[in-house]
Amino acid sequence: MPPYSRWEHLKTFGIVASGTANAVWTPELTAAASRTTGAGRAIVPANEEVLTWDIKKGELLSRWSDPKNKSEVSVISQSRTDSDIFAVGYTDGSIRLWDSKTATVVISFNGHKSAVSALAWDRSGTRLASGGRDAHIIVWDLIAEVGLYRLRGHKDQITGLVFLRSSEEEADTMRDATDGDGWILSTGKDTLIKLWDLSTQHCVETHVAHHGECWTMALMPDERGCITAGHDGEMKVWSIDMENLGSRASNDTDCIVDRGTLYRQIRDRAVAVKFHPNGGFFAVHGTDKNVEIWRIRREEEVQKALKRKRKRKEQKGEKVEDEGIVSAGVGDIFVSYVVVRTGGKVKSVDWAVKPRSKSSDPEQLLVSCTNNSLEFYDIEKQKEKKKTEVPEYNILYSVELPGHRTDIRSLSLSTDDRMLASASNGSLKIWNVRTGTCIRTFECGYALCCSFLPGDKIVRLSVPLFEICVNWNNRSL
Repeated sequence: MPPYSRWEHLKTFGIVASGTANAVWTPELTAAASRTTGAGRAIVPANEEVLTWDIKKGELLSRWSDPKNKSEVSVISQSRTDSDIFAVGYTDGSIRLWDSKTATVVISFNGHKSAVSALAWDRSGTRLASGGRDAHIIVWDLIAEVGLYRLRGHKDQITGLVFLRSSEEEADTMRDATDGDGWILSTGKDTLIKLWDLSTQHCVETHVAHHGECWTMALMPDERGCITAGHDGEMKVWSIDMENLGSRASNDTDCIVDRGTLYRQIRDRAVAVKFHPNGGFFAVHGTDKNVEIWRIRREEEVQKALKRKRKRKEQKGEKVEDEGIVSAGVGDIFVSYVVVRTGGKVKSVDWAVKPRSKSSDPEQLLVSCTNNSLEFYDIEKQKEKKKTEVPEYNILYSVELPGHRTDIRSLSLSTDDRMLASASNGSLKIWNVRTGTCIRTFECGYALCCSFLPGDKIVRLSVPLFEICVNWNNRSL
């Protein structure tokens, strides 16, 4: 029998960000002083690896890879207490905690039977909650490196997961991870939102969030409420009674209350909702090329809006009772701000909040697109005299040159196997095979095939009705 060659995967390059998980923004600090430089870093999935990009320079800073792992990244979450620690969930149900400084695995967990779909840190950073497609929630002890318990109650994939605290006093108390106290709020595709008491490890409150699947949940920065999203652009606002959480077991009063419904401009399901850490804005997006920014009005703005409503009713001859800000609906508090049009279909968004930023500085947003690119936007804040104008936004940086925007149609190796030409619908790229870096990028039409000509300095590219010869060394056609 003749021998057969055995081929195995050696290297992957040309990936900016895969569409398997969310992207996380984190500031980059200088060694000399605690101040941010550039536009920060983007922590993004790349199939089974995690990449760290310098957003401003478009450079790859590090690659987190575990040789034992063959599964794709499904979710990424940054620690609330240590900005260098990231929890990464994978499609095989495993979880790894990475140290971003050394690009090494700190802890590994295995507890889910299918992909991890949600991760949440507690305020002390000593416990991690994970939700999976198997509809289970597991609470992990990061100090003892063991799983504490499993919460069963959802009937479908977990889509949202957050830790809650009961009072302001507990917020400043760093509790031991094994004391088992606290609450978890969760949502799933089974249409339900659940409140879990971790001291008893049981669900104490359940509500039907939407008529169809509940796709995402986001907790407000002050933890006084949350937003869930369902079909047809529907977003529900829920209030959380933090004061009565501690006495929830001794009475029948609901701590999670439906306050009303908001509707996106685009009537499609929302994939994710992300609150600004300062609490003034939140971003929501679906599966299209739009990110909707909503603004949360201040108390004086809400009172002015209610005053205008009362005045209009009085002009119509209707009897109006002044109930104050208590009568305000969710539409009076949350207002649509601006719609950001992106270059590709949106996979995830994250707010970029730099230390020592001024209140007048524009808000910044990191967008990960499904077309293998990252975009970084500036969103101007409206001035008091220009409230009627539509806020402006502009793209500051984009990370796109290290990869193709569309499917690769053709590949060709040079005669010495040192260079690789790849062609897609719109671009031709020349790669260094050893380093995996892109040497040249050319615009082209819909590529059918490509090939290096003798001498390896000219690439012949075939597109419908044309054939183009590219001298990649001189960047000429």
